[in-house]
Amino acid sequence: MKNFNFEIVDETMNDTNNLIVQDTVQENVQEWIETYELEEKDINELKEIEQNLNFHEEKSKKHMLKYAQAIYAGNQLFSNNGNGNFRKWLENNHISHSTAHILIKRLEAYNRVKELSPDKAEVIMDLPQRDLKGLENMDIEEVQEIIESENPNALLKEKNKEIKESNEEIVSHDRPSLEELEKKKKSIMKKIQKLQDELNEIEKLIKEGE
Repeated sequence: MKNFNFEIVDETMNDTNNLIVQDTVQENVQEWIETYELEEKDINELKEIEQNLNFHEEKSKKHMLKYAQAIYAGNQLFSNNGNGNFRKWLENNHISHSTAHILIKRLEAYNRVKELSPDKAEVIMDLPQRDLKGLENMDIEEVQEIIESENPNALLKEKNKEIKESNEEIVSHDRPSLEELEKKKKSIMKKIQKLQDELNEIEKLIKEGE
């Protein structure tokens, strides 16, 4: 019986795989050339730059989280001792009170999300600070919907806009314009429809369980 040479098969498969990888890489390079209108040598350099960018971005998120945890721990220590020297401690470490406040709030949001979806908690580190505050006023279901969406940042902005519109008070004593009334009506109708959909779903589940 003739022995089969597996080494030849392995070498052939490796060569084939290498060719496939090379073709894929070449296609990607060509796509970048067309997208960014650069020469191939510049594209290769850009890829290295992007790899460094992504690497340090991930590192920065982790460092920022650790930094926020350290500030929070310091705040807790001074709070437990009740001597009110947290601000002095921040100053001695060249940290502004506003920066500390922002990081503590971000960490609180991170911890809240971590309880809901541990694998999604790092999403909080990507959200803009100006939009993050809105999470404090949202219920658990809304927060979970945001962090598990394909675009948490966009959905959070949309939710914040809805909250802002619903909380707006008409300061003027004059009769509101038709445009303002229509805008408020749409916002209310949208919420009513959402509640009606939820109610229909609950009634459906109740009937199925009977």
